[in-house]
Amino acid sequence: MKEIDFYVKDSLGLHMRPAAAFAGIAKRAKSSIFIEKKGGEPVDARMILMVIRMGIKQAEDFMIRVEGEDEDEISQEITALLGEL
Repeated sequence: MKEIDFYVKDSLGLHMRPAAAFAGIAKRAKSSIFIEKKGGEPVDARMILMVIRMGIKQAEDFMIRVEGEDEDEISQEITALLGEL
């Protein structure tokens, strides 16, 4: 299992474009992928509307948990995508 912590720098937070790209990665992954705000409930990353509803804003922390046979590869893709937020 891989856990990746992120801090949002983008003034728009985790908005639709990166959330859609993130959900796309999650949908083609063999691993289970969950996203969680600090102190919140984990959400399945394949469910883009649930990810958007989390309302992750600028200056907030969140964590992504990846578990499965392709977790190393998928973790790297997610980090490359969301590391710019």
